[in-house]
Amino acid sequence: MIPIIRKSTDYPFEKLENLLRGFKYVLIDTHTNDKTLSLSNGETTITWKGVIDGFESDVFVKDLEYALDPIKPLEDEPLNNFCEYLANHESIIDGNTITIELYYTPFCPHCGHMISLIDKTSFALPGKFNVTNINLRDFNRPEIDAVPTFFINGKKYVGSMPPNIFYNEVIRELHIFS
Repeated sequence: MIPIIRKSTDYPFEKLENLLRGFKYVLIDTHTNDKTLSLSNGETTITWKGVIDGFESDVFVKDLEYALDPIKPLEDEPLNNFCEYLANHESIIDGNTITIELYYTPFCPHCGHMISLIDKTSFALPGKFNVTNINLRDFNRPEIDAVPTFFINGKKYVGSMPPNIFYNEVIRELHIFS
């Protein structure tokens, strides 16, 4: 499966084109005016709102690598352990989708870590996550007063966190559903 990248017609995609040379992907324009870019491999979709032109361009290229090879994220031991836990406790994730909205700024030193962690997790667990990364420079939200800020199924978290703590929070949210 070749990943699909959808962009709004007003998205300045030329900033990413050089980074994406050598990758096979399908590019589709949409007709919205919201500077949105989505990457999908058929099972997982990551949506980026706002222009990708800082550290996040490297994260987007990693997302494309994960879309092409969904086994690759499992080389990460904490993520592999998290996936094994969920495999052994299928009932807590069965039929449930985790929705994550992450707010970042291009100059935040901790935002790249959280974007990468969340996106990698969503590609490792196809169809279980709905992820949107939102650049506050392009989409101002006055209620967001620190970055990274992210919401897991509506519950607010502020700041970066290590993978094991993030995975525990996701598991806690999944237990609320089951």
